[in-house]
Amino acid sequence: MTRSFQRVTGASGFLELRKTLVLAAPITAGHLSQMIMGFVDTLMIGRVGVVPLAAAAFSNAIAHFLLIAGIGLLTGVSVFVSHAYGARRYQEAGEMLRRGLVIALAGGVLIAGLLRAAFPFLGLLGQPPEVIEACKPYLWYLALSIPFALTTLSLKNYAEAQDIPWPAFWTGLIAVLLNIFLNWVLIYGNLGMPAYGLEGAGIATLASRAFQVFLLLAWIRLDARFLRTWPRAWLAPLSLTGLWGMIRFGFPVALQLLMEVGAFAASTLLMGWLGVIEIAAHQIALTYAATTFMIPLGISLAVAIRVGQALGAGEPERVHSIGFGATGFGILASCLFATVFIGFNEELVRLFTADAETVALASVLIIIAGIFQILDATQVLSVGALRGCKDVRIPTLIIFTAYWVVGIPIGAFLAFGLAIGAPGIWIGLAAGLGSAAIGLLARFHRLSGPWAMGSPSSGARGGT
Repeated sequence: MTRSFQRVTGASGFLELRKTLVLAAPITAGHLSQMIMGFVDTLMIGRVGVVPLAAAAFSNAIAHFLLIAGIGLLTGVSVFVSHAYGARRYQEAGEMLRRGLVIALAGGVLIAGLLRAAFPFLGLLGQPPEVIEACKPYLWYLALSIPFALTTLSLKNYAEAQDIPWPAFWTGLIAVLLNIFLNWVLIYGNLGMPAYGLEGAGIATLASRAFQVFLLLAWIRLDARFLRTWPRAWLAPLSLTGLWGMIRFGFPVALQLLMEVGAFAASTLLMGWLGVIEIAAHQIALTYAATTFMIPLGISLAVAIRVGQALGAGEPERVHSIGFGATGFGILASCLFATVFIGFNEELVRLFTADAETVALASVLIIIAGIFQILDATQVLSVGALRGCKDVRIPTLIIFTAYWVVGIPIGAFLAFGLAIGAPGIWIGLAAGLGSAAIGLLARFHRLSGPWAMGSPSSGARGGT
């Protein structure tokens, strides 16, 4: 145990942490920029009317749920490229990009088709008829944009896995600014264009996502740093075995993300059963928790890449320091946010609303969110390190148990069985995240210890 602590806290441990944070900074900033895009979209659509705003929220919830599955499937691009790049097998890294683009295009078309096929059944989800009708054109443009979004993600993962994250960041920022400009033109009818309202927001999203694909593709093609890994024969036959291997890796990750998103959707549903005040307070607390979560999430993506590079380079002894050093930093950062949440809980809520009942309840939920996000940071950093080890199956079982056997049942029991209400649901979520954090951290410790890292491939034992 002493040697383990020295590996993390010694000079080499701090050097590994510095490298991880340098890679994580633009990745985190990119995720924050995407949140800003969603916030601005909602703000600009909200000025059109209540029905378009409700239709936009409904459409985004449906599209985002399916998009999450595509994001999980493409995690393999980042992990497999990082392993090949660390091992200096540069052409293999390019082959991983080809496979990722095939999965992105095929998955994107499939998701778009599923969304279009769902149109006749949207009314079954209990939304007002006017919201259902208003959402269809907007949802169709969102569906058409998903193949572009997943293609961008594949290129982004390919670049970041080689320690080159800035092209994805800058092209993402340009896409955000373009989306805002096109919203202004198409939603409100500026510069001589008709006012398309909510449909205009959909067109803007499609155009900005398509533009980012071509911009990022051009940047990577012209950047000399990618010459070693750029595919030489784009039209050569793909290895079906290799393609299936990437899908087999990504599928459990997709399940992990869907289980997490599903758990939070279930918590929102439970809040709705309690009342309007409860769901409003829940949304305020969740907004703050989701925003600060972007920091450990970005670090987690960087950890997966750096762990993969270390294993690919035949340096498994570095894996423990990379994973635990980043986890310690993420916990420390979350503790600082928790201090702010607990110390200024009421002031934070009043930035959203002045309603006395909502302020009182949300102030309690934000205190729980302070503890909640420390556990959330621990679990997301641990699962990132495990993905870098190509360990996805057992973490999927841990995540399922944590959210759906521990978290949601405890939350429902506390909220309704013991009549604690909204705080009970958040305590349940915290219990689920705590269970995930303990299980995933223990799993990573088992895989990354000196007894387990005797060979370059040992980090993947028991995983896929």
